[in-house]
Amino acid sequence: MVLFVLGGEGSIAFSTDGSSIQTSFHQLALYLLDDSGHYWMTAAGVFLLGLFPALLLLVLALVLLGSRYNFKYILLGGLGASVVGFGILIITLTQTQRGFWSEARTQSELVIPSNNFDTLSIGLNKVENIWYDAENDFVFNINEQEAQLGQIEFDIKRSPNDSIYLQIIRRAKGSNLEEAKQRATSIDYSFDLENQQLSFNPYFSIYRSDKWRKQELEIKLLLPDSQSVYLEKGMERIIWDIENKSNTLDQEMPLHIWTMTEEGLECADC
Repeated sequence: MVLFVLGGEGSIAFSTDGSSIQTSFHQLALYLLDDSGHYWMTAAGVFLLGLFPALLLLVLALVLLGSRYNFKYILLGGLGASVVGFGILIITLTQTQRGFWSEARTQSELVIPSNNFDTLSIGLNKVENIWYDAENDFVFNINEQEAQLGQIEFDIKRSPNDSIYLQIIRRAKGSNLEEAKQRATSIDYSFDLENQQLSFNPYFSIYRSDKWRKQELEIKLLLPDSQSVYLEKGMERIIWDIENKSNTLDQEMPLHIWTMTEEGLECADC
């Protein structure tokens, strides 16, 4: 907390496979708090809140060392400062909480031509310079301009006709519906489609000016009957509760071919 207050000299470091990603408390705060004014108010609140405990420890140390000075008014002043700091934090917390009041979503849709292939191969693009925790299924990176986050859910559903549809659904929160919708629209996400290969990024990006307001992204692939897909290794990172006839778990679905039928998704090579 103190490091957070003093301009972000402290940092959070992640490392995996010999590589590391670092970010500061200061950068995290700028993505959460509305503006620099809120940042400094929060910093002042944390500092004042911690003043009384710090003075109390100092006084106890001096008393143990034999000091007979009357520290009553110093401690009362520190207690008053902590009360003021607590009040400031309540104000900034309330102001920040308003940015989560409303939720909105936007949806884009792409029709994928299916006459050139029998099986669509689906995988993930390689992640570089972004921290990835495979055990906890988390992608994270943050800098002064933008943040990359891995809150992505991938699902496969039955198409209402003979076409393949790729739907990208963006969600975000805001102080009102219009702000939430604008923030959802601003989520930056990309994927690659070439011949019979569909490759997704395992993360999306948000700009610092948009702030973090629980942005999420959902990908839905709608398959017509008899259309098959091959899920490559690594897709378990974004697969989210795909319904299938054999009730195969999400983490066991990759490395298999799945075909859409009237009864639902069926494994063709299990």
